[in-house]
Amino acid sequence: MRGIDELERAFTDLAATAPDGVGIMDAVKADAHRIRVRRRILAISATSAVFAAVLVGVPAVVSGLGQRAPDPPATADRRPLQLTVGVAPGSGYEQLFHGMTGTFQYLMMRSGTGKAAEDFSVFRHDPGTFDGSHLQSGERVTVQGRPAYHVNDLPVGTRDVSDLSRTPRPSPTPTLVRKPAVGWQDREGAWVLVVGENGVPAKEALLRLAETVRVGPPRDLVMPFSLGYVPEGLLPQYAGIRDYIADRGDSMLGFGTGAEPPVPMSYYHPPFAAEQQMLTFRALSLQNVKNSGLGPATRIGGYDAWYVTDGGQGWLPPVGGSMLIFEPGNCTIFIRVADRDRIPLSELTRMVEGARFPGCTEGGEWVRPLG
Repeated sequence: MRGIDELERAFTDLAATAPDGVGIMDAVKADAHRIRVRRRILAISATSAVFAAVLVGVPAVVSGLGQRAPDPPATADRRPLQLTVGVAPGSGYEQLFHGMTGTFQYLMMRSGTGKAAEDFSVFRHDPGTFDGSHLQSGERVTVQGRPAYHVNDLPVGTRDVSDLSRTPRPSPTPTLVRKPAVGWQDREGAWVLVVGENGVPAKEALLRLAETVRVGPPRDLVMPFSLGYVPEGLLPQYAGIRDYIADRGDSMLGFGTGAEPPVPMSYYHPPFAAEQQMLTFRALSLQNVKNSGLGPATRIGGYDAWYVTDGGQGWLPPVGGSMLIFEPGNCTIFIRVADRDRIPLSELTRMVEGARFPGCTEGGEWVRPLG
């Protein structure tokens, strides 16, 4: 296993069968050369978030190299790269993912272990951005004393099977994905959804998790890196952190021009959402890239780095795109670009030179990725 895409596929396959969300990396470390970064309990975790925190705004990115990255408009109750949704501490659910994309925030939660495990997604859509008419045609229920609705066929987006292919081919007709869900509007008018992810869970299972969902003051997403430079015209529009990998070893920040189609609820997992971004900046707790068949390194920003534009070395960037790989401390960073003519190596070099990696050292601090 030499490619990050193959590694992503292994993560995805193993996630469905992991007995307790721990040990997934152990199953692939012989091939991926993983090392642990550190065990940290972060305030961002939904299972330990303190909802009495005050609002902390995310400032626009100011580059030390002179480029100012635009800050997309803030919503009524949160700014970009912030979360307001979580699950009550002590609820018994394990968090597998958390992040945001476009106009919604997401968590993936698990109850039970082994064959009894059930996975759920929790979404909170920014006020005025979700059409609840399909939910409102379903069964009337109650969540936390508020009117709510249950359906077994909520449309959550389309998933094109060719999106998982690493070989270009004509796309088949996208298939509409429907899943069981419970949804309600919180006091700000935002729709909050609990969606079943494996099979059709009992209505009671959806309602049980829904009772533990909490909406509180905005809190910042944190990652092991902080970017001081972003190519002109790119906006942060996706953030994803895998919590089920030991030591929180995977985080990704995605950028686009604003013209890309939004990531649907059916497709928010980091490996898949990356394919819909113009540029992704991703940190993994892997190492020994230099032994992965990439050939001689070049020095960029003080690090050994490899710039890949084809799949001949076993690492597959998108067609017409590129991938820059380097290793600061205990992390391996993958910068994936969809269009290398628009974003050449010189721009990626400026990103590396303007970045900090405080979370890529033993016991290092995770920070806001922009600012």
